Amino acid sequence: MQQLKEKYDEGNRIQFINQTVTDIYNRALEHARSKTDKSYNYQISGNISMQNINITRNPKIIENMPDILIKLQELFPDCSITHTLMAKGSDGKMYDISKIDDSILPLINSVNKESYIVIDWN
Repeated sequence: MQQLKEKYDEGNRIQFINQTVTDIYNRALEHARSKTDKSYNYQISGNISMQNINITRNPKIIENMPDILIKLQELFPDCSITHTLMAKGSDGKMYDISKIDDSILPLINSVNKESYIVIDWN
């Protein structure tokens, strides 16, 4: 009985991870089928707007990020899977803050940085 709550909580955690990974997987596949770019950005934080509805992703995604990334890497073995902060440039494109150089920096509004899982198949 002592370990019942721990087992229950771990079962819920694993179920949450699996559901999140399935959601990201399905969205990435749909993106690859319908778009020409070679990466998919799954927004975790910031102002997420889907079909004119603002939503907030579950904060448990961040708590379980290592396990989510491992499972995604298993599903997309030839892709780069990262968790990163991105910001929108004045050109409307999203830029990975960790990869931008000084020439692009003035175009970036770092105030509006948002957390993403990026699946890149370049």
